[in-house]
Amino acid sequence: MQVRWGTHSTKTSIAKILELLEDGEWHLAEEIRQKTGLSRRAFKKALEFLIKYEFLVVDEGGERVRLSEIFLKTLLHKSL
Repeated sequence: MQVRWGTHSTKTSIAKILELLEDGEWHLAEEIRQKTGLSRRAFKKALEFLIKYEFLVVDEGGERVRLSEIFLKTLLHKSL
């Protein structure tokens, strides 16, 4: 499967989000957005992409996000 990443700024936004979530813990989405410095629109677009392709999961309340188990296992496997 080929994934279209879009513009350079989209790639950078996604990389920033993934870096902030690499500990595998739950984080408030708004805190992550503030730390990345992204607009609400750009952050929403990046989150939608990450959720669609199962990089992230969102809690039931829709306020917290974390890396998906599948993505974490992939990261751990590559670091070995």
